[in-house]
Amino acid sequence: MLGMIKRYLRRLIDEKIVCTDRLRAQYIAELNAVANSINLFEDRQSQFEDRQSQFEDRQSQFEDRQSRLERYIRRMDNAVEALGNSAEGLGQQHTIKQAPSAPTYRPFGVEFDYVGFENYFRGSEDLIKQRQSTYIKYLNVQGPVLDIGCGRGEFLELVKAAGRQSLGVDQNLDMVLYCKEKGLEVIQGDGSDYLTELEDGYLSGIFMGQVVEHLTLEYLNRLFALCYQKLKDNGVLIAETINPHCDQAIRWFYLDPTHNKPLFPEFLTYLAQSKGFNKTEIEYSTPTVESDEPLTDRSLFGDYALIAFKDHSTDVKDEEAQ
Repeated sequence: MLGMIKRYLRRLIDEKIVCTDRLRAQYIAELNAVANSINLFEDRQSQFEDRQSQFEDRQSQFEDRQSRLERYIRRMDNAVEALGNSAEGLGQQHTIKQAPSAPTYRPFGVEFDYVGFENYFRGSEDLIKQRQSTYIKYLNVQGPVLDIGCGRGEFLELVKAAGRQSLGVDQNLDMVLYCKEKGLEVIQGDGSDYLTELEDGYLSGIFMGQVVEHLTLEYLNRLFALCYQKLKDNGVLIAETINPHCDQAIRWFYLDPTHNKPLFPEFLTYLAQSKGFNKTEIEYSTPTVESDEPLTDRSLFGDYALIAFKDHSTDVKDEEAQ
């Protein structure tokens, strides 16, 4: 009797073992199937991401070519308009000794594409407007505001949105034509020459965003003197540039081949004061690190701006003291 029970139990155990092995094999097979499905999904996801990256690269190339084409069309339109004006002038003349020369343009793609360079490295227009919006608070005097080297016109748009008259000058024709398309009052030319033509005390503010580092000392010296001369009393000069106290900013500085040399805030402050700006301050911007606390180390900011006021109140106080 005991032997029968043992045999019965052994048979049950063997059947259980066989059943367990079968279930284990089935479970492993299902796990392998799931693993294969996951691997297949990951492979397809990787292929999709690769194709998406290729699409984004091609989209970026397309947008760059589209931007180049738009700038080329603007140049051609500007050339046609200039030729039309020349033709009208010729028709009004009774005697012609020599026909005026038409504007000359280099073949598209031959000259350095600084607009494309700036679009690639400078950042979006919305980002630049966000950064430059901090300077609007310094425009406390009524009157026109001039942006020298206005580029894509971000600061001009901020000034216009604040209800002020904005004027811009830039040597780059593509920048000028782009700004005009946005309805901004901009001309192509040299900032110093433009200032020379203005009446003394005509401007309430002058802005130069990432411009002074392109200039020679001789030019900069003359430019600051003209800025002081053309500003109204209590008008302000704002000159933003890369902060040479920041090592990270200095590395970016030499990325732009059109830069002349980095300018320390101590120098720009001295230069402004030597031209008569007797109220100056430095505002640092573009932090290179994230922090919940206010940053006090100036080496952690990529940019700074000289804020220089043509303030005659201190002159009056000095005269009264004497």
